[in-house]
This record gives sequence, structure tokens and C-alpha cells, in this order.
Amino acid sequence: MPGKFKFTLANADKFNQEPYLAAIHGTRKLKPPSDVYVGYGPEDMGSAMMIRVQSRQEWNLVLPTDPQKYTLECGFTYGITSRKAIWEYVKPVLLAVCASCPYAFELYWEDADGGDVVEVGRFDPITKSILVSHRGVPSAAEFEQEAAAQAKAHQQKQQQAAHQHQQQQQQHHMQAMQQPAHGGPHASRR
Repeated sequence: MPGKFKFTLANADKFNQEPYLAAIHGTRKLKPPSDVYVGYGPEDMGSAMMIRVQSRQEWNLVLPTDPQKYTLECGFTYGITSRKAIWEYVKPVLLAVCASCPYAFELYWEDADGGDVVEVGRFDPITKSILVSHRGVPSAAEFEQEAAAQAKAHQQKQQQAAHQHQQQQQQHHMQAMQQPAHGGPHASRR
């Protein structure tokens, strides 16, 4: 499946640097697999954490000290999820960062074939996990609202058509009333 993950600061107003950096510092206790390079800092240069998979140089994650000022980079492709040891390390890092500032970050999958965003993950503070939804696919509530709106529009069109038909009937009736009965004065006499 071609394409790659994007990890972005989607809602800058929900971002808080202090818990974000604390979450990154908390990931130091995680043990990365042998083929994963993990670097912390230098924070005074804008870098908080970098993860790079040595066997796949494009697989990286760069977490700046402030994603509002510095670029947040994510080069993971979908294949990372099949590399269990790597994914089991990266997943809690992403979860910790997302949990530090609920609703601030989004992780989404961009399909390289069509450029479409297929799945979007957002941290849910209630379940304490990243919930995945399909972008472009309506939720059940949105689907029901759309169906109700379409039904209402259809009903309004039917009412409008019935009203127009009634007006046409009245117009024909008025025209018939205005015409003289049985041919009028010009009718032939026997």
C-alpha cells in the first residue's frame, strides 16, 4: 500500500509546550529496537527528539521543541506497521505526544496513489488512545443528518410540485369559466 503517514499540529490553540516536552522526556524510558536511532535535543537548537530507522532512512520522526516554530517531520510509510518491533516503539511515542496536548495533534495516512487522506487518528482523552476515523466517510450521526436533510428537501420539492399543479388546475378552471358555454354568440343556429 503506497503512501505515508503525516503527523501534524492540527490545532495550534490546543498546544502547550510544557506538557509536550515532558511527554517527550518521558519517552526516554522506552527501549528502541537495535536498528532504530533515537536522539534527544539539542533543545536550544529547536530539536526535542528524532527517531530514524537505520535500515530505511526515509522512516523518521522529528519532534521539534515547538511545532509552531519548527517543522514537525514524519517520513513513515504504511510498512512501518508491519515491522512489529519498530511500530511497538514508535506507537507509544506518538501516543505520549498526542496525550500531552489533547486535540492538538493529528496522525493521518495519505494514500500516494490518489493523494487522498484515508484514515485520521486523534487522541481521545476519555479512552486514553488514538481513535482512527475515515476522512471523507461520514459518521453515523452525519449520515443520519444528511439523510434527514435529503428527505426534507424531497418533501419540499413534492409540496412545491403539488402547489404548482394546483395553481395550474385553478388557472385552467378560470380559463374554462371565461369561455362562453356551448359556443357562445358565434355558434351556428339550426
